Amino acid sequence: MQQRIRELEGEREVNAPVVRVDVEKCSGCGSCVDICPNDAIELVEGRAVIAAEACAGCGVCVDECPNEALALNG
Repeated sequence: MQQRIRELEGEREVNAPVVRVDVEKCSGCGSCVDICPNDAIELVEGRAVIAAEACAGCGVCVDECPNEALALNG
């Protein structure tokens, strides 16, 4: 996901952090789906899948995951 930041001189693009899923650790419990404020996570075949374009990189799902299957990338 690209995010624009305005500066006095103009604009520049920065990469916002996106959450990644360790599928080996993900149990499919859905706690990340329930807590995501942007509805950027869904369960597919029993595993969390992140919609990168919707993920704000806030990390609330990372803190909520009981299996430590989620991590901020970036």
